[in-house]
Amino acid sequence: MQKLQYQIEYQGKGKAPDKRFDKLTQGLCLFIQPNGSKTFYAVKSMEMFNKNKNRMEKNAVFRKIFQMEDNPNRNYNAAKLEVIYRFLFLLKSVMF
Repeated sequence: MQKLQYQIEYQGKGKAPDKRFDKLTQGLCLFIQPNGSKTFYAVKSMEMFNKNKNRMEKNAVFRKIFQMEDNPNRNYNAAKLEVIYRFLFLLKSVMF
């Protein structure tokens, strides 16, 4: 069986990263760059005030976890564990 790192490839148009969201782990996102590098992010949807439109809107806040590697401390399973700590950090940083 091939590792997850080698199974997924970039499917975008060449400039912006390809964002893949994990259905099993809430808040886990994988950015795939056009050059092939893969990075895990924690994502949280939050209500923020838009000054231009003068109203509250939902926005996504992303925090980098780490880049995907063959190392067991930098793979999909490690990212699933780390996203919990990143969520706590996101909540604390927004509340204060």
